[in-house]
Amino acid sequence: MKAFALALAAMMALARPAAANSVGVITDMLDGDARFGMDLTAVSSPAHRVLWIGGAGSLQNLLDILHTRGVDAGLMLTDTLDYAKQHHVAPAAELAHVQYIAKLWQEEVHVLALPSIKALPDLDGEHVNVDVVGSSAWMTADIVFRTRHSSGDRDPPAR
Repeated sequence: MKAFALALAAMMALARPAAANSVGVITDMLDGDARFGMDLTAVSSPAHRVLWIGGAGSLQNLLDILHTRGVDAGLMLTDTLDYAKQHHVAPAAELAHVQYIAKLWQEEVHVLALPSIKALPDLDGEHVNVDVVGSSAWMTADIVFRTRHSSGDRDPPAR
């Protein structure tokens, strides 16, 4: 349902490079994303280094691109920028420096429910467990429920 994309804050990276010959790339710690990040390090050479950084979800990856020295690019959901703008996660002037540069792959969303739940609106008023608040899954669920006009309460998982 959602596509992952590589985002690059080119202007900001040029303003604050960690090292002239390196680029820091942040991804989620999940299997596919982490593997992609680690694979990027394989293209490193003495002249150009790619440094993989394990992140904490699309939204946090975006904030790290904007504010963390040495984080120059990241893997995130394609709707992360729109979500960040709508929820005022960062100033619009900062978000304007970030752009998607490549669509990488499609992500699927699976909704598992009791047999009595036939459609997303059936979840109105129900508690829905989607993941840790702020994670990519949580952000996607927020977007899906708002798009479908469902008001299901999204709870973080029990610990």
